[in-house]
Amino acid sequence: YIGFSEYLALITFILPDLLVVILPLAVLVGVAFVYIKSINDHEMVVWQSSGMTNWQIARPGIVVGIFGMLFSFLINLYLLPIALQKFRFLEHKLRHEFSSSILDEGQFTNLRNLMIYIKQKEKTGELKGIFIYHYGDDPYAVIAQSGRFDANSMVLQLRNGQKQQNQKTIFFDNLEYALHGLLDNAPERIVKPYEKSIQDLFNPPEMEPAVTAQWKSEAHQRIINPLLVFAFALLAIALPLLVRFKRQERKWLWLALLSIAGLIQ
Repeated sequence: YIGFSEYLALITFILPDLLVVILPLAVLVGVAFVYIKSINDHEMVVWQSSGMTNWQIARPGIVVGIFGMLFSFLINLYLLPIALQKFRFLEHKLRHEFSSSILDEGQFTNLRNLMIYIKQKEKTGELKGIFIYHYGDDPYAVIAQSGRFDANSMVLQLRNGQKQQNQKTIFFDNLEYALHGLLDNAPERIVKPYEKSIQDLFNPPEMEPAVTAQWKSEAHQRIINPLLVFAFALLAIALPLLVRFKRQERKWLWLALLSIAGLIQ
């Protein structure tokens, strides 16, 4: 379980990566729609009859392609590595951060040599029906009617329960059960190539040839993606302008555009 703010942050950080994938197709479909519609509405014939050249007709689509390419360069060279770095940092933090959310209702939670069971967990954070079993060298069991977990101090505050150890039972009204040191330290996060800036990718540190090749491949992909946006814009302009389709065959124009775009991508 993660909070709404963390969920919103994860979605925000992953958006640049989605834009890199969506932008080329969005430009292709948007530009192609305008030019194909102009053919269907006979506006293309009017433009050509008035003396407009193919270059003049294509110029608005080329401008859209250039702006799309520049926007894609901004995402690929600057926003994408920063966003993915923040995404993986937050993901790593949430994955290895201990909080009351791991004390799931109706499930056994194992922490090294400790097992915790929570019968019911209220929305307020109040815990009901708490069972703790320590199965180390000196095993014991703790049962409490209710309690609350303090994530800051890593302490379970138990109320109205008992502790059973060595065939002895000790009753208590309040007990603070510390969970310090029961979790393994979070492993060091490995930085992936897609988190690096374009300068770092083209100037990698000394490493294995296979890893260096991955860094260089990521760098080249960052440059190719924006060029792909412009290439798709040109494709969306060229096919309707240069290839003549009969009216009943124009439905195949979309199929041809998407097929060529799929092969290129």
